[in-house]
Amino acid sequence: MNLARKVMLVAVLLCVPAAGSAETVEVGSQIGAFSVDDQFGKPLAVDGSIRAILFVRDKVSAEVMKRALADQGSAQLTGAGAVYVADMSGMPELIRKYVAIPLLRKRGYTIGVDQSGSLTRDFPSHEKQPTLLVLDELRITRIEQLASIEAVRTALAKLEASGTAAPAAPAEN
Repeated sequence: MNLARKVMLVAVLLCVPAAGSAETVEVGSQIGAFSVDDQFGKPLAVDGSIRAILFVRDKVSAEVMKRALADQGSAQLTGAGAVYVADMSGMPELIRKYVAIPLLRKRGYTIGVDQSGSLTRDFPSHEKQPTLLVLDELRITRIEQLASIEAVRTALAKLEASGTAAPAAPAEN
């Protein structure tokens, strides 16, 4: 095969989408259960018991979440049946490992840290806005972009009040 044909073949192959290429999830999509390490390296399960995922991919969105969860983050997330997951794959590894994750350990709530971006690559995101994925047995029922600290707090309060939160443990007889 001459050089021109090899170049043409490579060019064509680069233009063809890879099999199984990622597509952004949308309302009605079923996501698979997964586990992501939190800021302490402990597994955080995202399974059918989770009612919502709060997701960030950029620094401004992460700051919105930090401020929204500053006072009662753990209680807010638990009450709503939600988990908070951050895609930190865009951050240089040394900064992530030696600066960002140690800072996250000072937070009073759990943050799932997707260091490679592979677990959350299909999640929708808008720059400067956390994403809320509302789930029913891992099927996405609603997607919201939360434009402010108050929007995050309101969304969590509505999830808790609407009964979308994780079911309470059965009463003992």
